[in-house]
Amino acid sequence: MRKFVFNIIILLFCLSLSAQNGTSIYQYLSAPVSSRMAALGGTNVSLRSGEITDAIQNPALLTAEAHNSLSLNFGVYVANTLSATVGYAYTYKDNYFAVGVQYMDYGKFDGADELDISTGKFSARDFAFSLIYGRRINDMFSVGATLKPLYSSYERYSSFAMAADIGAYFITRDSLFSMGLALRNAGVQFKGFHDDEDGRQYREKLPIDLQFGMSLRFRHAPFRFHVTFHNLQKWNLDYQFTNHSSTGLDGSSSTQTNKIKGIDMFFRHTIWAVDILAGKYVCLTASYNHRRQKEYAALGFKSAAGLAFGAQLTMKKFHLGYGVAQYQKGNWTHHISLQLNIQHLMKQ
Repeated sequence: MRKFVFNIIILLFCLSLSAQNGTSIYQYLSAPVSSRMAALGGTNVSLRSGEITDAIQNPALLTAEAHNSLSLNFGVYVANTLSATVGYAYTYKDNYFAVGVQYMDYGKFDGADELDISTGKFSARDFAFSLIYGRRINDMFSVGATLKPLYSSYERYSSFAMAADIGAYFITRDSLFSMGLALRNAGVQFKGFHDDEDGRQYREKLPIDLQFGMSLRFRHAPFRFHVTFHNLQKWNLDYQFTNHSSTGLDGSSSTQTNKIKGIDMFFRHTIWAVDILAGKYVCLTASYNHRRQKEYAALGFKSAAGLAFGAQLTMKKFHLGYGVAQYQKGNWTHHISLQLNIQHLMKQ
């Protein structure tokens, strides 16, 4: 059975790696799954904090601290887009198991046909289901893998895909330095939203993301620093300005291609974060996502796009967190997370 699952995951990785040029679908998989991830700039693969949602970013981060815990996460995005993540974890010896559901709801829309005649209201939703397995190799190394069925429904159109994550984690014996590596969202789309011109299924690429991160804590100072490198499988992150068109002498208009310099491109692959460990139970976090700042900045306006902040209260019976981040000027996203340790709550 284990050999069969391993072969399926390898097949998914190969299919995904062979199709990395161009755009991809299921971009909601890049959204923060918890207040902690929102505060850390969107993602982190090197911090093992005992949260179930850590393992959604890197399955090797699943730990015995999350045993018999229930994780509830809720977020509000721009235009009242809602997100929710629910997870449960269980530990058996050195084997860690978890299940999770990631949900995005984009609200209700007014439908109309080509003649602008109303067809009623419709909704748009995304789902990602996570079956996570992690294993501790020794005191310093852990590995993990996730199988993720994906389903999207937009009005009368729907899509189904299968993705997989695989990850590794290393921490020094003094717990001051850790590293994480994760290959995320490798897989294939089995059912597309529509057919191509030949009447066959039009399948799109998944947003595969190779991430590497490092976390460093100082022994006698209440600080912990993180740097996460994302989209390492693709150096060129050029894009077009679709909202700033240029007009030629003949009156024609065209979009502008954004030419990114080398040093700027490097930093667009990075997320920088710092934790302030305010006592044994409280953690304050601030982060900067350079790619988000550059791509969401509006021409002629200053904004805090790319910045994120959060606070975490970690107790034996529960973890409570809040995170806030800005994507556009004046538009902040808000995330709240609660993880309950059922085992400790049932104790008198």
